[in-house]
Amino acid sequence: MPDKAPRVASGVYCPMENVMNDSSRDPIITEDEIRALNFTPEDILEIEKVILSSVHVARRKVAMVVGMTIGTLRDRDEDKWKHVSDIYCAYVVRCLVFRGELVGYGDLFRMRYSEINLPVADLDA
Repeated sequence: MPDKAPRVASGVYCPMENVMNDSSRDPIITEDEIRALNFTPEDILEIEKVILSSVHVARRKVAMVVGMTIGTLRDRDEDKWKHVSDIYCAYVVRCLVFRGELVGYGDLFRMRYSEINLPVADLDA
C-alpha cells in the first residue's frame, strides 16, 4: 500500500503540512440562519459590546475574540446564548470592521488567519 502521509520537499513526514496549506474559508451564516436565532436589537448590541470589550489597540486573532465572546455570553446566561455560534460572532466581527468600529487584517472570512484591533485615533486631530 503506498504511503499517503504528507511530506515536505525533503521527504520528511510533516503532519502540519495540510493544515498550513488550508485555504478554505469558514462557513458563511445565511440570512435564514440569522433570522432563526431570533436575536433582538438589544441582544445584537450586547454581542457587539462583548466583542469590542475583547479587542485592544494591539491586534488579536479573530478566532480568539470569537471564542472569548461566546464564553463570556454563555457565562452570563447559558440558556439565552446557547445558540450563538462562532460563525455568527465572526459575522458580527466583519460587520464591526465594515462599519469602521474595528480594523481588520487578513481574510476576515477565515477566523484563524485574520486579526482585528481597535482603530487608533488620528494623532493630528
